Amino acid sequence: MAYCIKPDDRSVAAAIRRVATEQAEKAVKSIDVDPYEDAVHDLRKRCKKIRGLVRFVRPAFPDYKATNAFFRDTARIVDAYRDARVMQDTYDALMDAYGEEVDRSALAGIRAEFTRQRTDLLNDGEVSDRLAECRRRMEEGLAMSRDWALEEDGFDAFEGGMAKTYKRARKAAGKAMDHGGGEAHHEMRKRVKYHWMHSRMLRPLWPGLFKARAKLAKDLSDVLGDHHDLTVFRDRLKGDEAEDARVMDALAAKRSETLSQEAAEMAEKLLAAKPGDLVDQVANLWSPWAKRHGFS
Repeated sequence: MAYCIKPDDRSVAAAIRRVATEQAEKAVKSIDVDPYEDAVHDLRKRCKKIRGLVRFVRPAFPDYKATNAFFRDTARIVDAYRDARVMQDTYDALMDAYGEEVDRSALAGIRAEFTRQRTDLLNDGEVSDRLAECRRRMEEGLAMSRDWALEEDGFDAFEGGMAKTYKRARKAAGKAMDHGGGEAHHEMRKRVKYHWMHSRMLRPLWPGLFKARAKLAKDLSDVLGDHHDLTVFRDRLKGDEAEDARVMDALAAKRSETLSQEAAEMAEKLLAAKPGDLVDQVANLWSPWAKRHGFS
């Protein structure tokens, strides 16, 4: 339970510095010891968690804009390697869901092509250089995080960031459910994922409540992530008039619709509370907890 405010932190600023340091150190370690694709996955995950962290204290953090951009751009250095793996995984997921309904052998050529693209990328000689650049940047980010300071502390340090993220999640969910489309669902996913991170940060205030909330947000984020992968998958097939491509596109469209319905049901539960009510609930939990643990 490292990604949370802990009693020993004594201040929100100290908690933010500690969590950011832990995430950056884990990213560097992964680059040093893990296979390329695992390192890419871990790096991108850590960068997202740090970006969620600084969003948590956004109004109180003067360096928010530059910090967010720094870790966003670091993750983008290896985006192509993530996408190559996801295309293969998305094909496999579609076969798991609908493989009994189609002639799998007739569609195998699509997976073979994604495999070739993935292999070519990993053998292009650039992945190690790109990860080395990411490692250098994470070391730089690690050094920066140790000096982070907030203009507020206590509940005031994170109230605005938490509330803004939650409001954006509700707004994005409304657009996705009303209008559909891959981009709207992807925007919803980003906002929900940040809310998941913020729920994790607050877990010690009421472990049962925030653990359940974080799980629901994570599950919803995963469903929306699969939906986004299907959108990218269909984009890769766009323009291909071959029969196997048309079949795969139809399967992806069918699965996307199913995931959209699942996401709507989950979002209705997760985002039911009005922003003001959620803020009030957290404020009421924070005061006795912070007093008990000597937070400034």
